[in-house]
Amino acid sequence: MNDVLISKLCQLMDTVILEKISENAFTLVSGHVEWLNRICRPSEMSSWKLYPVKEFTFISNFIEEVNSFWASNRSGSIKSGLWIETDAEGNEYFFEASAINLLERHFLVIQKDSYGFTEKQQLIQHGRNLALDYQALERLGKQVHADKEILETRVRKRTEELKQANERLKRELFERKQFEKERTEMIMQFQEAKRMEAIGTIAGGIAHDFNNILSALIGFTEISLKKVSGDSTIENNLNQVLKAALRAKELVRQILTFSHQAKEEGRPTQIKTIVVEVIKMLRASLPANIEIKSELSSEAYILADPTRIHQVIMNLCTNAVHAMEKEGGTIQICLENFLTNQETPKPYPYLTSGKYVGLYVMDSGHGMTNEVKDRIFEPFFTTKEDGKGTGMGLSVVHSIVKNYKGTIHVESSSGSGSIFRVFFPIIQMEEHVEKLKEEEIKGGSEKIFIVDDETIQTELMREMLEEFGYTVVTHNDSVEALNLFLNDIRFFNLVIADMTMPKMTGKTLAEEILKNRPDMPIILCSGYSEEITADEAKGIGIREYLMKPIGLKDLAKAVRRVLDG
Repeated sequence: MNDVLISKLCQLMDTVILEKISENAFTLVSGHVEWLNRICRPSEMSSWKLYPVKEFTFISNFIEEVNSFWASNRSGSIKSGLWIETDAEGNEYFFEASAINLLERHFLVIQKDSYGFTEKQQLIQHGRNLALDYQALERLGKQVHADKEILETRVRKRTEELKQANERLKRELFERKQFEKERTEMIMQFQEAKRMEAIGTIAGGIAHDFNNILSALIGFTEISLKKVSGDSTIENNLNQVLKAALRAKELVRQILTFSHQAKEEGRPTQIKTIVVEVIKMLRASLPANIEIKSELSSEAYILADPTRIHQVIMNLCTNAVHAMEKEGGTIQICLENFLTNQETPKPYPYLTSGKYVGLYVMDSGHGMTNEVKDRIFEPFFTTKEDGKGTGMGLSVVHSIVKNYKGTIHVESSSGSGSIFRVFFPIIQMEEHVEKLKEEEIKGGSEKIFIVDDETIQTELMREMLEEFGYTVVTHNDSVEALNLFLNDIRFFNLVIADMTMPKMTGKTLAEEILKNRPDMPIILCSGYSEEITADEAKGIGIREYLMKPIGLKDLAKAVRRVLDG
């Protein structure tokens, strides 16, 4: 088919044939160009070179699709879909394009208006429907994308919540495990505490009975010493008996302190003398591989119970011995005065300004880890094997030091030994000179009523007080004693009653007496008591609260204080 025939055919079929001459440029081969002039720019038409990609935007995608087909040089054709173009006057034109490979020449055939009116309307409607479907699909795609984002956000949020819930569950499981561990430890501590409480109760009961015996022993010995004259052997023997009884009294007081039934009383105490005594005791009992050294430069006094300070030093030294019992080593005890004030830097920030005596106990033992060091003052905590310690030593030390307004500081690391530094406030002896002076013991002629279920106690106190000129009436039944008192409430000047008695306790007896005579002076005595403290006794009107055993001088002084008060 020649070019003339092609040209005529194109005019009849309202078709334009373009031949590809470069990438996206085509030249006109033949065809009816009136409609083309309406749509394309005349300047480009006059050059007989067209750029359909620019002129017909729809066809650009089609050309991209057929480029590979043209490049293959396979004979044949590919047809595009339909599209619509509009001229400047608003006329619509339907187009359909075909790509042809012919004798290694590449043609683009654009055919116009090849459908009837009905087909045009159907095509237009179909295109509009497609456009609507496309818009709906695009909206649906956006909605799907938005829903996807929302879903992913929810998934991320839920994942984070599950992660947090998992962390909480882990923490709860850990805390529950810790709680169960602590609960087990608390049960063990409670059982140990109950055991110690039972031991304390038994010890307190024994101490109560023993105090009655000691009261008689001390009292009658003191009375005998007052009556001995000229017989140095008997006097010496009695003094030895009294000395032993007083040691027993101190032992009982320690038992009562252990069972929490003794009141702590402080008096001026020089620590140095106690340290020297402890060192003598230790040197006699230390293993051969442990050496003890001391450097005692302080002569200061503190306000404390010497027995309790002795207990502090002994417990610290015993703890040091245990740390060195396998390898051996050295215990060093130092005593020095220590001053801290607002102007000078404080090596121990918890110390308030003032003068202190520093007691340092150092050992060269195995030391402690931080975990052990943090727990050494806990009751029942011990690193010793079962049966080798209760774990109460250092907790008792801590309690005593705090009770006397002191502080304790520990330095230790594993393999480097330990240093315990204890600081007690120093007192000025001038403030306590008057208290230390021997008071003159005065007697009197007042009538004293003594009530105690133990006959030996009433007889002892009768003889002790009659030595000082008092008139004494005794009774061993508290109920009958109350009736005797009520028969003449003005007859007696003072009532001395034991706390623990059958039928009616000393507290109840005192309350009944004070109901009928509120001004009646009363002294309450006890070997131990869990029912009432000294403060509670004074709260109901009891003037003095004395702990047995009571010595002759102590009883005489108390009686005079109450009667003169």
